[in-house]
Amino acid sequence: ITMLTLDSYVQEQPIKQYIVPYTDPVFCQAMIKWLVPTDQPIQALEHPAFQNMMNIAAHAKDGVKI
Repeated sequence: ITMLTLDSYVQEQPIKQYIVPYTDPVFCQAMIKWLVPTDQPIQALEHPAFQNMMNIAAHAKDGVKI
């Protein structure tokens, strides 16, 4: 009897980064975690450039890499 292996059929897959599903509470928590330690004023969230950046990121299918 010859013993066969699956080695030629098994391929290593790259690890995909887990993307946290969007919810309003998760977004608010992430926003606070960014605002406070970076000493951003609350008005930064209302700035048109920030709003534009968020709108672009909202359409990312696999998260956003910075």
